Amino acid sequence: MRNNLYDFFHITRKDFLNPDKIKVIDGIAGAAKSSHIHKIFSDEKIPYARYTSTNKLKKDAEKRYSCRCDTIAGGL
Repeated sequence: MRNNLYDFFHITRKDFLNPDKIKVIDGIAGAAKSSHIHKIFSDEKIPYARYTSTNKLKKDAEKRYSCRCDTIAGGL
């Protein structure tokens, strides 16, 4: 992932990793947004947490990704 562009989001690595910029990743359901974000963070060795709206989604995320997962309410 050391190239300058994350092709699936058409955003530069510099901008994606810039904490001063807010990133809004939008797309249709099933477009692999979560998987691509997980790949970026994993490749860059950046720990992160994933927050979902329901326990069902949380349990699914726990199975798919090796990061901290919680519901939004639980994470608060």
